[in-house]
Amino acid sequence: MSDQPAALAVWTMSNNHLVIAAAFALLLAVPTGALALADADTTNGVELTPSSDYATVEDHELALDFDRLNADATTSTDEVFEITVTDKSVDKVWIDHDLDGVTFYANGDRSAEIGPNNPLHLSPGETATIGVSINTREAPTGTETFTVVVETSDDDESAEPTDPAPLEVTNATVDRTAIEAGERVTASATVTNPHNETAAGTVDFAVGGAVVADRYVELAPGEERTVTFEWLFERSGEYAVSVGGESAGTVSVSDRAGFSVGERELASPLTAAVAPPAGVGLVLLIGAAKDRRRS
Repeated sequence: MSDQPAALAVWTMSNNHLVIAAAFALLLAVPTGALALADADTTNGVELTPSSDYATVEDHELALDFDRLNADATTSTDEVFEITVTDKSVDKVWIDHDLDGVTFYANGDRSAEIGPNNPLHLSPGETATIGVSINTREAPTGTETFTVVVETSDDDESAEPTDPAPLEVTNATVDRTAIEAGERVTASATVTNPHNETAAGTVDFAVGGAVVADRYVELAPGEERTVTFEWLFERSGEYAVSVGGESAGTVSVSDRAGFSVGERELASPLTAAVAPPAGVGLVLLIGAAKDRRRS
């Protein structure tokens, strides 16, 4: 028996499926069948390594040979071979087969059959020990196959680098919510980098749903900063204000107050001379009447 892990490329069935296989017979022979991969470039995503005398690797082929099992009985072997994940793109691993009386399980848990509804989730470098339970009352004899399915995530190491982690914007406020047209309002918000690496981004300032200004912010891990924006409101109306997509409130802008001539008090010297107070006029009239009586 070879101690080398099984290679994951022997016969290419399609762009997304690779095959490793072996042939043998006797009472029950279970060679590894198709190894299905979501991406043909991730053939090194897992390694299959024998961990018992039931498993062998020859010419890069993994084979399982269960010979001379007890008739009409169930035989379970907790350690037959190992599956090791070597690539971070691997998301799930499971074993697919249609063999009656044969159950594959991991790490000695015979009650949890490995399948599409109960796959293995392994991190890079993590290994699962595969056990096999065989009920000879139901299991077939001869050469049979099963499938080790490796499902990869959508991550593509050759893809362009992603944007830095986004910044968090909180505590967005405006200094005034009721003003007259022609007045200014200042909006502010706290920008935080909650990540363990430097992060940067553009913080937008929007008034009435339209972005009217922005500011580029770069922060060290755990750093926070207050950003401010100022805006002149020239027309009356209701304006929603936001910073970095966070609502800062609504600003109510009214018409600028004007001056009405009819409401002003006429108190200039010229007005007083043209229109003397009513009391003075009354005194003059009374005096003139008295003078007429004397004559």
